[in-house]
Amino acid sequence: MALVYIVVFYIIFIGVYKIIITRKENAKYSVPKKIKKKYKKISVPTNEIDILTNGYYEENDTDNLLSVKVANSLYDKNDNVNINHKFISVMICKVENMTFKSKPINLPPSKIKNALITVPSVDIYFDESDVSNCIFDLFFLVNF
Repeated sequence: MALVYIVVFYIIFIGVYKIIITRKENAKYSVPKKIKKKYKKISVPTNEIDILTNGYYEENDTDNLLSVKVANSLYDKNDNVNINHKFISVMICKVENMTFKSKPINLPPSKIKNALITVPSVDIYFDESDVSNCIFDLFFLVNF
């Protein structure tokens, strides 16, 4: 009987954990309600949005054994290092005499383009006194 309680507790714990993680991911790309009320909204068709991307490589150590790394580097210098290709993308659009630039997005440009295909337009919230202070509503990136 105690095993049943443990299993039920584990299932509830995993469910709550997934809900918390999903909310954090949704909050990462969505616009807060107070910004929606305070800023002016403009909808921009997705075909008017450009994506600028910069790629870089990140090296991660596979282990923390320094003495082994020194010895192994004599034979194979990349044996203890994983190299990951990372991307930082920015969405840019020009509407009338205003240029809007999104915050950096840590996704490859192909994923952003695929996500943009799924929506007809992107909402941009901006401060009328300072157009550079803007936030893109990137809710469509949550599932990518």
